[in-house]
Amino acid sequence: MRKTARGIRSAEPQTPLTDVAREIARNLKNGRQRVNIRDSRLSARYFGEILRAKLQEQDIEVTGSISNQLLPGGIPLYYRHMSSHTLETVLRAMLRYSTNFIANQLFLALGAEAGGAPADFEKSRRYAQQRIASRFHWQGFTMVEGSGLSRRNRISARQMVTLLEAFRPYRGLLPSPETGIQAKTGTLKGISSYAGYLESRPFALFINQPAAYGLRLRVARELLARIRKPSAPVR
Repeated sequence: MRKTARGIRSAEPQTPLTDVAREIARNLKNGRQRVNIRDSRLSARYFGEILRAKLQEQDIEVTGSISNQLLPGGIPLYYRHMSSHTLETVLRAMLRYSTNFIANQLFLALGAEAGGAPADFEKSRRYAQQRIASRFHWQGFTMVEGSGLSRRNRISARQMVTLLEAFRPYRGLLPSPETGIQAKTGTLKGISSYAGYLESRPFALFINQPAAYGLRLRVARELLARIRKPSAPVR
């Protein structure tokens, strides 16, 4: 979204401005902003508002309010959407914009494919635990959802490097803030992480305490300088 003294508007022609976006914008500074909604109920409401706006753009009447409720059983399938995007395209956008919703949708889809519909987190957790244990033979790891927002997820920096070794053929999907660095940030309150590749070499930085903004990239730059010139001192 874009906030100015004259008001708030969407920064993208394809994204309608919704009530949730206006509420979030009240606490933002002027300028162009991209916001990750981490509250699950708020993000669900935002999705509902976007869907309603898109339907109205097509002159489809939408009535009633948006609410979070469990669907009763036995409801027949009304619509199935088959995306025209490739998995590569979806992953590239997800990693660029830190789209937690897409990450969890992929996580749920894997569980449903292995355990059958309907998708649920328990099926996906079982699938992830079995596949990771079979492939990497790790001990002491936990994956309860796909976005990385749960503090119950557990993985070590060493395990992340092992994972990145396996991901190496697909490293081009990761954002590249500057030449020689392909990596993805991860942030929770009091936790900062940065993982990816420095000149194709995997690295993982986990900081389990509050850290200054920009520290992760600064450390990555220092490590990259060390790789390019091994005799250079590390500051």
